[in-house]
Amino acid sequence: MRKKIESKYSFLDTLNLKKLFIEKGWSGMDEFNNFFENYCLFMERLDSHQHKLVRDLTADFLWLRSSDYYKHLKRTLLKLEDYSYLNLDTVYVVPLLAKSDRDANKTKSSGTVAYACQNPLLKYSDLFVNTNFRIIDDLERLPDVNKLKGRKNPILLIDDFIGSGDTALEALNEVLNIKGYDNETLFVASLVCQEMGLNVINDRGYKVLADIIRKRGISDKYKGEELDRNIKLMESIEKILELDHKFKAKYKFGYKSSEGLVTMTRTPNNTFPLYWFQAQLDKTNKWKAPFPR
Repeated sequence: MRKKIESKYSFLDTLNLKKLFIEKGWSGMDEFNNFFENYCLFMERLDSHQHKLVRDLTADFLWLRSSDYYKHLKRTLLKLEDYSYLNLDTVYVVPLLAKSDRDANKTKSSGTVAYACQNPLLKYSDLFVNTNFRIIDDLERLPDVNKLKGRKNPILLIDDFIGSGDTALEALNEVLNIKGYDNETLFVASLVCQEMGLNVINDRGYKVLADIIRKRGISDKYKGEELDRNIKLMESIEKILELDHKFKAKYKFGYKSSEGLVTMTRTPNNTFPLYWFQAQLDKTNKWKAPFPR
């Protein structure tokens, strides 16, 4: 049983929040009641102005569950249709990993997404009926540059989420150091991509295939006095998280100030930390983050 605290969250607020969750399709999961109670506990820590901001941000929040992945993966892969010069009899798929993670053989969601490209359901798409998706775990096994240039088979560095673009750029540079592919056949692909990460890859001269592109949750939504007010409100919320000495300054407003509003099989640290950081506020009280990492 949870400890009762003086709630700043009214009965009407609770009803409106539940209505929002129903509209977003979050109420159908088996664990919804526990999830909703935890969300209300989290909101109880906030004042009325902070409530309004978090509710507005939650209205824009994207929750991509594992059951949604295939739909968004297919839409991402279908972006290849825009490049009519490509030969899609073979598509090389490389899990997008930082070099340190690849060297350590770490298991990441990018590997799951890469192998999902071999889902036989993709064969029912006219674009991929004759496509062989080849998974490349060892970069040394990538095709020769001249062979690829002649055949025009695409190579996809793929993940489920790109935030700041740092990891994607590191992975891209690693491939280019091994094989000097041009930007006609080498792509970065992701189910969801923050616009700032997309711009980082584009500035490097390479294209991003993504089904969903996300803007910053506050800075790209509000303007003028409303923007200034909401930035200050978020700073005031993060002051609560700073009661935990483990909270790191680099995560303010999400890693590299990404201002993300996304959770997937795991919540990226690009998302506002109020949604995922489990802060220990004092000896007995904990910040009830709704989407903990």
